[in-house]
Amino acid sequence: MAAAAAGFGLYRAISIQSSSCRFWGRSLLQETVLRLEGLADVGAPVVVSNAEYRFLIAEQMREIGRFPCPLLLEPVGRNTAPALTLAALRILASGADGMLLAMPADHAMSDAARFRSRAQEVKDLVSRLKAMARSEYTTPSRVWRPRASTRAWMAGRVSRSSASW
Repeated sequence: MAAAAAGFGLYRAISIQSSSCRFWGRSLLQETVLRLEGLADVGAPVVVSNAEYRFLIAEQMREIGRFPCPLLLEPVGRNTAPALTLAALRILASGADGMLLAMPADHAMSDAARFRSRAQEVKDLVSRLKAMARSEYTTPSRVWRPRASTRAWMAGRVSRSSASW
């Protein structure tokens, strides 16, 4: 995960819901992991899977030179949303700053170069938006403060809502 630590990075969350079939010598998992090769500031993939696939995943990651990698094991498969939540929490716990890209391992993709190009465009756009938001709302002279009328309205709403409890 240190690869993207220098700046705004892209972090991959790869979810595996079933065993990855092999096509043309590589598995769908291996193709998914290698899909973003060549992009700058891309962190190591965080792989989330059912515990029964841990040895298969380790073997396939070792075959492409990507082992060890963060591997989160679910005791029971719970679909994509919980898997991505686990990956996001793992990435946040590492102190990383960046964008999470969900990459299910059961998706075949014929044009990886186009996918990389689009992923880079999105990463650049999010990075620019984040920089704009930081400069717009954190500059001491331009910190947003509600107007007096808004503060009074908010205070009235709070006092009315707390009185009803």
